[in-house]
Amino acid sequence: MNQSILSDNDILFIFASAPAGLGHLRVTKALSGGLPEDVTPILLGAHDPTLTFSHRIMSIHPILRTIMEWAQNGKQEDFFTTIYRKLLQSQTKELFEQTKELVSQRITIPKTICILATHFGLAHQYTIIKKQLEETTGARVYLFVQVTDDSPQHMWFVPGADMTFVPSHRTQWELEQYGKSAGFPAMKFHVSPYPVSPLLTRKNPLFFEHKEKQVRPNSSSTCHIAVPISGAAVGLTYTDTIIRLLHGSNGNCSFHIVANTTPFTSLFLSKMEHTPHVKVYSSNHNRQTVEAYEELYERIPVALEITKPSEQAFKALITPNLIGGPILLFTTPVGRQEWDNIEFLTRHELLPTKSQQDILYHAAKNTVTSVPIDPETISHWRSLRLPDDPTFAASFILWLKKSGILQTMMHNTDHAETPFADEEVSPYGVALFWKTVEDFLETKTKNKRGLEE
Repeated sequence: MNQSILSDNDILFIFASAPAGLGHLRVTKALSGGLPEDVTPILLGAHDPTLTFSHRIMSIHPILRTIMEWAQNGKQEDFFTTIYRKLLQSQTKELFEQTKELVSQRITIPKTICILATHFGLAHQYTIIKKQLEETTGARVYLFVQVTDDSPQHMWFVPGADMTFVPSHRTQWELEQYGKSAGFPAMKFHVSPYPVSPLLTRKNPLFFEHKEKQVRPNSSSTCHIAVPISGAAVGLTYTDTIIRLLHGSNGNCSFHIVANTTPFTSLFLSKMEHTPHVKVYSSNHNRQTVEAYEELYERIPVALEITKPSEQAFKALITPNLIGGPILLFTTPVGRQEWDNIEFLTRHELLPTKSQQDILYHAAKNTVTSVPIDPETISHWRSLRLPDDPTFAASFILWLKKSGILQTMMHNTDHAETPFADEEVSPYGVALFWKTVEDFLETKTKNKRGLEE
């Protein structure tokens, strides 16, 4: 069996991520987990505390949130994109020196450097220093960009990238249209299922059996609920209320909170550590927090997860028979990218439409257990939206179990036959990502040999 070109000692992989929260790091870790075991990539992160703080403020303040969403659409998006891109591209000296130092420290000087950007900020900067890096290191440099939401925001159009991976044809088409209208040269986009961690896509029949028991209408089994807290610490009061009400209702729930310990979350986490039936997994370091989240799923058969429809929404691609496939319960979207993710899930019938969701809310309010929605339709759902009111959200979760909807959803083993589902809906996006990169590198190697001959 031929060895993968990805294991070639002459190739250096650099992951470039600038997390405003944990999302970009989760994607980075997922992709790194798909490399051959004998490959050790380098993680290069440019963390900006100002960006983190502004992200939190805009996420929790209604007026600033409105301004943020306004700035992400229409002509104002083009204006801010142009300004921000130029700002990023004017500040590349530190990144160049940092990358050059990383390469020089290698025992074997690489002939090829593959930069994998999961944040558009570093991606735009690398396009400026890419040629300079080649001249300085003598290596061929390739830049791959992974879009981390199904959101065609114009900042994800990175002129000079060798290939940009997008989760859907919709995002590909809209970014291509933007590039044409902005006068940029055509770029290579590749549609590939969103990369979720390979650790979460393993099977454990015993875990699935436990998960299914947890959501049976009359089951007394403890229901394990994961609650990852966003990097911006959004919705802590909402989460606190749901936990308190579900615990007080004798719902027999056990909550697993995963969060970064920051000035924004410390008080909440301290309170949760002294709350019955709540287990807190926290760390001061982003990477350890991401690892704690995956370790939770490896140890506990988690049936439900209450989360933001950020990049976490794409766990809906993981079917319940895999360890990382809980039923996802989404809180209110914040920012254009989360609304775009909701639209992706709805298009592929992984989430109810608005009218279907309204039917569920009405039935829950009236405690109706017979829902006028075809069970086959429900069986395709992998996620649901929670009401904005946390009191109603708690009763809604209890009703979902009592009505049998959660049990029906837990038996989802196949996705609906929606347009482009074969290319966009799969839990194995990481493997497909690296297959595409491998093919790209092999083609470049053959072309180089042809020229030399």
